[in-house]
Formats: sequence, C-alpha cells, structure tokens
Amino acid sequence: MSSYQDAFQRSVSDPAAFWLENAKHIDWYTPPKVALQKERTA
Repeated sequence: MSSYQDAFQRSVSDPAAFWLENAKHIDWYTPPKVALQKERTA
C-alpha cells in the first residue's frame, strides 16, 4: 500500500491521533494536546 493510502486510512480510522502525530512536525509555542473538538450545538 502506498504511503498516501496508509496515511489516509490512519486519518479515517483515528483522526485525533493522526492529527496529533502530524502536529509534531510543526514548531509550536505550545503544542496542542487535543486534535479535534466536537462542535457545540445550540
């Protein structure tokens, strides 16, 4: 399987872990601890 397909599958199966892992490639003042947050409904 190609690396794109692997990355896509990881992003679909566990999006929060996928984005937290990829956030490590960015220089942050304060690294994120939460990748995804559910929207509030009114």
